[in-house]
Amino acid sequence: ISKRHEVMRQLQDIKSREAADFIQKSKFRWAIEGDENSKYFHEIINKKRSQLAIRGVFVDGIWRDDPSSVKEA
Repeated sequence: ISKRHEVMRQLQDIKSREAADFIQKSKFRWAIEGDENSKYFHEIINKKRSQLAIRGVFVDGIWRDDPSSVKEA
């Protein structure tokens, strides 16, 4: 049984080294190639952010679009 445990431990050690090697290779590939979709997603987020921005508020029947008055409201 001791021999079997030793072999299983070695096998597990090899698998963990292979996994670490795979992770390191994927990080290296990412650093070199990057993400081709980054520009696309960045544009989508910027568009959504501008759509969600509060440009003004309606206070006491008056539209306020000055940043300081919007902040106070």
